[in-house]
Amino acid sequence: MVDIALTWSNELWRGDWTLNDGGVLADDNDLGTAVMLSLFSDRTALPDDVIPDAGPIRGWWADTYRTYALGSRLWLLWREKQTETTRRRAEEYAREAMQWFIAAEIARTVDVRATWTGRGRLEIEVAMTPPVGERRIFRFPIVWAEMAGIAL
Repeated sequence: MVDIALTWSNELWRGDWTLNDGGVLADDNDLGTAVMLSLFSDRTALPDDVIPDAGPIRGWWADTYRTYALGSRLWLLWREKQTETTRRRAEEYAREAMQWFIAAEIARTVDVRATWTGRGRLEIEVAMTPPVGERRIFRFPIVWAEMAGIAL
């Protein structure tokens, strides 16, 4: 599996495309890019999901025809308050987004943990064991307050 390489920036609190030395998009066959795309692409809401601000259901229309849906439902939480219920839902949605790695046999195990690391800050940790190789840990801090439109 080869993807356009993404790099997570803790300073900017987001992922961005990676350029090689020649200023051309770099490619990547690392799990990190696939994990970022799985967490931070918007998965289509389920019929019983409450849509923030009664907006669109988001997601990718072609998921209907795919074996594995793309993305996560984390976007449903971005207007929620910093509570234990929100943290548990974030963890559930992130875990759901990682299940395709198991189904496609890209990983033997995937463990997900969401933790409030401070006021307005949520960290999602994904620990993944590929079929061959060492366990990998990916951490993604999210400025929850910015996502929710709350001034700290």
